Amino acid sequence: MHTFKYGSTGRRISKKKNYSFFDGFVYSFEEHAIKPDAKIFKSAFKKFNIKPEEGLLIDNDKRNILGAKKIGMHAFYHDDTADDFNKLKLFLLQLGVKY
Repeated sequence: MHTFKYGSTGRRISKKKNYSFFDGFVYSFEEHAIKPDAKIFKSAFKKFNIKPEEGLLIDNDKRNILGAKKIGMHAFYHDDTADDFNKLKLFLLQLGVKY
């Protein structure tokens, strides 16, 4: 599993928190691109040697969801104002993600 982080704040957070379940990070300031720009997703595919259809974006911005889907990724819109955790669990199960 991989994650996207923005700017130097993301780097500091990833060093402080226990993100051992992630294989790596993609930092926007290193890639000179941010979501939903396809460049940031393609950088992740290359860095982690995955295909778009193996990628999954969970995000609270519909523009990012559309950008991910446009290049062939799976994407789940997380609504910060709703309790959609059960929907996310079902979505992950449908994709065959074990957690």
